[in-house]
Amino acid sequence: MEFIVSNDPNVEPIKEPLTESYINVTSKTPLNTKTFNQLLLDCKEDDSEAFIFMDALGNRKDALTFKDWVDSAENLAVGIEELGLTSGDYVGVLSPNCRELVCSVAAMAFLGVIPIFLNFD
Repeated sequence: MEFIVSNDPNVEPIKEPLTESYINVTSKTPLNTKTFNQLLLDCKEDDSEAFIFMDALGNRKDALTFKDWVDSAENLAVGIEELGLTSGDYVGVLSPNCRELVCSVAAMAFLGVIPIFLNFD
Protein backbone atom coordinates (compact mmCIF):
# COMPACT_ATOMS: atom_id res chain seq x y z
CA MET A 1 0.00 0.00 0.00
CA GLU A 2 1.27 3.47 -0.88
CA PHE A 3 1.47 6.26 1.64
CA ILE A 4 1.82 9.99 1.15
CA VAL A 5 5.26 11.39 1.91
CA SER A 6 5.77 15.12 2.37
CA ASN A 7 8.88 17.00 1.26
CA ASP A 8 8.10 19.66 3.88
CA PRO A 9 10.02 18.93 7.11
CA ASN A 10 7.28 20.69 9.09
CA VAL A 11 4.60 18.24 7.97
CA GLU A 12 4.30 14.80 9.52
CA PRO A 13 4.13 12.07 6.86
CA ILE A 14 1.03 9.89 6.65
CA LYS A 15 1.97 6.45 7.99
CA GLU A 16 -1.31 4.55 7.73
CA PRO A 17 -3.81 3.93 4.94
CA LEU A 18 -6.10 6.85 4.14
CA THR A 19 -9.63 6.37 5.46
CA GLU A 20 -11.05 9.70 4.35
CA SER A 21 -11.45 11.27 0.92
CA TYR A 22 -9.03 14.07 1.69
CA ILE A 23 -5.54 14.36 3.11
CA ASN A 24 -5.45 15.83 6.60
CA VAL A 25 -1.99 16.54 7.98
CA THR A 26 -0.69 18.54 10.87
CA SER A 27 2.21 20.94 10.72
CA LYS A 28 4.75 21.97 13.32
CA THR A 29 4.50 25.53 11.96
CA PRO A 30 1.92 27.51 13.95
CA LEU A 31 -0.96 29.06 12.05
CA ASN A 32 -0.70 32.74 11.24
CA THR A 33 -3.77 34.42 12.72
CA LYS A 34 -3.40 37.69 10.80
CA THR A 35 -6.09 38.63 8.31
CA PHE A 36 -5.39 39.41 4.66
CA ASN A 37 -5.81 43.12 5.45
CA GLN A 38 -3.32 42.94 8.32
CA LEU A 39 -0.78 41.10 6.16
CA LEU A 40 -1.23 43.64 3.38
CA LEU A 41 -0.78 46.59 5.73
CA ASP A 42 2.40 44.96 7.09
CA CYS A 43 3.82 45.35 3.55
CA LYS A 44 2.91 49.02 3.29
CA GLU A 45 6.54 50.20 3.17
CA ASP A 46 7.93 47.27 1.13
CA ASP A 47 9.30 48.42 -2.24
CA SER A 48 9.81 44.90 -3.58
CA GLU A 49 7.63 43.68 -6.42
CA ALA A 50 4.34 42.07 -5.44
CA PHE A 51 3.11 41.44 -8.99
CA ILE A 52 4.69 41.31 -12.42
CA PHE A 53 2.34 41.54 -15.39
CA MET A 54 3.24 40.01 -18.74
CA ASP A 55 1.91 40.64 -22.23
CA ALA A 56 0.56 37.87 -24.47
CA LEU A 57 4.08 37.09 -25.69
CA GLY A 58 5.45 36.65 -22.18
CA ASN A 59 7.27 39.97 -22.08
CA ARG A 60 7.26 42.00 -18.90
CA LYS A 61 4.60 44.69 -19.29
CA ASP A 62 4.13 46.17 -15.82
CA ALA A 63 5.07 45.62 -12.18
CA LEU A 64 3.45 46.59 -8.91
CA THR A 65 5.32 46.91 -5.61
CA PHE A 66 3.72 46.08 -2.28
CA LYS A 67 3.89 49.77 -1.34
CA ASP A 68 2.12 50.87 -4.54
CA TRP A 69 -0.40 48.05 -4.15
CA VAL A 70 -1.38 49.14 -0.64
CA ASP A 71 -1.42 52.86 -1.53
CA SER A 72 -3.59 52.26 -4.61
CA ALA A 73 -5.92 49.93 -2.72
CA GLU A 74 -6.39 52.41 0.12
CA ASN A 75 -7.14 55.25 -2.32
CA LEU A 76 -9.56 53.11 -4.28
CA ALA A 77 -11.24 51.95 -1.07
CA VAL A 78 -12.06 55.59 -0.26
CA GLY A 79 -13.69 55.97 -3.68
CA ILE A 80 -15.64 52.73 -3.34
CA GLU A 81 -16.86 53.81 0.08
CA GLU A 82 -17.96 57.20 -1.32
CA LEU A 83 -20.13 55.30 -3.81
CA GLY A 84 -22.04 53.98 -0.80
CA LEU A 85 -20.76 50.41 -0.81
CA THR A 86 -20.29 48.87 2.62
CA SER A 87 -19.21 45.59 4.17
CA GLY A 88 -21.23 42.67 2.86
CA ASP A 89 -22.17 44.34 -0.44
CA TYR A 90 -21.40 42.47 -3.67
CA VAL A 91 -19.55 43.96 -6.65
CA GLY A 92 -19.20 42.33 -10.06
CA VAL A 93 -15.63 42.38 -11.37
CA LEU A 94 -14.97 41.90 -15.09
CA SER A 95 -11.29 42.45 -15.73
CA PRO A 96 -8.22 40.86 -17.26
CA ASN A 97 -5.26 40.12 -15.00
CA CYS A 98 -3.84 43.59 -14.50
CA ARG A 99 -2.80 46.19 -11.94
CA GLU A 100 -6.36 47.50 -11.63
CA LEU A 101 -7.71 44.05 -10.79
CA VAL A 102 -5.37 43.34 -7.88
CA CYS A 103 -5.80 46.87 -6.51
CA SER A 104 -9.60 46.59 -6.77
CA VAL A 105 -9.67 43.26 -4.95
CA ALA A 106 -7.47 44.60 -2.15
CA ALA A 107 -9.61 47.75 -1.87
CA MET A 108 -12.75 45.63 -1.56
CA ALA A 109 -11.05 43.49 1.08
CA PHE A 110 -10.25 46.61 3.12
CA LEU A 111 -13.97 47.49 3.11
CA GLY A 112 -15.38 43.98 3.46
CA VAL A 113 -17.04 44.28 0.04
CA ILE A 114 -17.37 40.91 -1.70
CA PRO A 115 -16.04 40.67 -5.27
CA ILE A 116 -17.95 38.49 -7.72
CA PHE A 117 -15.56 37.59 -10.52
CA LEU A 118 -17.18 37.50 -13.95
CA ASN A 119 -15.67 35.63 -16.89
CA PHE A 120 -15.18 36.95 -20.42
CA ASP A 121 -16.04 33.53 -21.84
